[in-house]
Amino acid sequence: MVADLIEAFQHRSKKLNKIEKLKSKKSPIDTLNKLEEYAKNGYSSIPKEDLDFFLKSFGIFDRNEPNSFMMRVRVPNGKLTPHQAKRVGEIAIKYGQDYIDITTRMQFQLRFLKIEDIPAVLKELDEIGLSPFQTGVDNIRTIITDPLNQFAKDSYIETDDIVLEMTKFFWKKPEWLSVLPRKFNIGINGSIANRANVFAQDLGFVLASKNGEYGFNLYLGGKVGETAKQTNIFVKNSDEVVLLFKTIITLFRDYGFRDNRNKNRLFYLLQAVGIEKFEEAIREVSNYDFATAGTTLVDIENQNRDGLVELKNSRYAKLVIVPSGIFSGSDMVKASQVADEVGGEIRLTYDQNLYIVGVTKDDLSKYEIFQKYGKFDNPYFQNMVACAGSKECPYGVIENKPDAIKLANYLSENVPLENNSIVRFHWSACPKGCGIHGIGDIGFEGVRVKQNGESVSGAHIFIGGKMGKGAREGKRLIKSAPLSDVNIYVSNLMKIYREMKNSNESFSEFENRVLSHYPLQVLEFILKFNRAFPELAPLKVIENFPAWKGEKYIIEYLGKEIAKRLPKGHKFEAVAQKMWSHSSMDKFCLSFPKLDKIRRWIMDICGIADKAISKENRYSSISEVIKELERVTQ
Repeated sequence: MVADLIEAFQHRSKKLNKIEKLKSKKSPIDTLNKLEEYAKNGYSSIPKEDLDFFLKSFGIFDRNEPNSFMMRVRVPNGKLTPHQAKRVGEIAIKYGQDYIDITTRMQFQLRFLKIEDIPAVLKELDEIGLSPFQTGVDNIRTIITDPLNQFAKDSYIETDDIVLEMTKFFWKKPEWLSVLPRKFNIGINGSIANRANVFAQDLGFVLASKNGEYGFNLYLGGKVGETAKQTNIFVKNSDEVVLLFKTIITLFRDYGFRDNRNKNRLFYLLQAVGIEKFEEAIREVSNYDFATAGTTLVDIENQNRDGLVELKNSRYAKLVIVPSGIFSGSDMVKASQVADEVGGEIRLTYDQNLYIVGVTKDDLSKYEIFQKYGKFDNPYFQNMVACAGSKECPYGVIENKPDAIKLANYLSENVPLENNSIVRFHWSACPKGCGIHGIGDIGFEGVRVKQNGESVSGAHIFIGGKMGKGAREGKRLIKSAPLSDVNIYVSNLMKIYREMKNSNESFSEFENRVLSHYPLQVLEFILKFNRAFPELAPLKVIENFPAWKGEKYIIEYLGKEIAKRLPKGHKFEAVAQKMWSHSSMDKFCLSFPKLDKIRRWIMDICGIADKAISKENRYSSISEVIKELERVTQ
């Protein structure tokens, strides 16, 4: 009921955050009207509140350097005609150092723009029907959908017109300009494959069926760290979709929390009142009796294998793999020429790549752009996502995009996978999670860590994120690893996957079948042991690991496995056999967050030397243990 929303809103309305106070004093339109003045008078003439907030209402972001702006441009449905794509490329070349970022919302960003050029860029974009308006701060962001929704064989509902109808409701409308408590993300997926990352949105329309009719189940409350939850609402046509969208966005505008900006996404309103009460409010405000939920049909994760998708017209959509979304205006022009010659179009994807739609197989060898980006057509690049990073974003704590590319190159060289393999890497440069690391098979969240007394770039490593039916966020596997160690941990995981995978088994499927049987702490220990002791035979992962036998059994099992790695007849073998039942192990349980704990536990089990368990003369570093191990095993 709306009364429940009012009560929750009043409870959280004792104070306003500083952004809401700022918004109450000035309209974003005032800033828009001064753009020409700012362009004439230069960067120094722009007030701080415009740089920090109001320009972002129009997708214009001040970057780390004076007079260097990023512009985020909305692309409805991710669709660019050949003419639009050509003009976009030319704009990037002319004003933005030939640089384009493809983003996780099926849009693009221009960088290195000068304030004196911003009005001209806006004018040229407007000439081709594009605009950066409302792509930042407290707005309804670009609605993402399946880029192949009207072409792919698994597409049941065409969503392009629905997206345009929803967008028309708020886009460039002053009454919807930065009036929300926080940003609002929407996805709609009319296909079996989840090519729209639909479960990660504040509002998701998910392909479903009810009584023999196709439509959408409603999912709500997705954000970083949380997948959207299914409601008991089903909509069967575009009119119901648009009505439901308008109702929900109005409820969020009117009753969303405006105190703590870290806790004012739709998720927190739902958390306060409950899904059922919010559904009642939807029906009350819309004055419409929406049907109860049907059967969700979206059941396949977005899985790029060879990047060639057969279409309903027997032509193909060819995926151009763009590492970390780093593209160029020059290559956008080349892509537009291909699309024009084949009578097709370009579709941007949520995972920072692009499709050229309408090609034949013969076209793949005909055009240079397919050869240039074809070298990235392997499992480590095909499903990789990375947000901007510290060079371009004030929140980033690691460079991120280069780090993602370095890891993919490292793995391609050291642990090559067959082309029937699928693994999804998602990189976020900070906890804000713009690289949606929570849904990756393996996710990375950038951090600063200490290594040899120096602050270096590192990452938390997550595992197990899912995108299909039963979508879920991954769990943290490794905390605060230097990036040099990240390479080793992930390459060891990929070796396990390569050695144990079934034919055509994705990493997500492999994780379900094998790795999910392991407590996370045990996987963490195995990876850290193998990282610390590369000279020993690595600890192995097995199928159907018997975690149900309990903690004591697991510790004993690990102890025995470590003891096996000592040579037969070794003088410390008897010590190791005694140590695996030592009562002191109980206190170590299954938590190994620091290398010094791992080091001492391994030393106790293996009995490397009396020195290893001596309180007065213990090893000071893991490298000493490795050297000692090398000496005694010669």
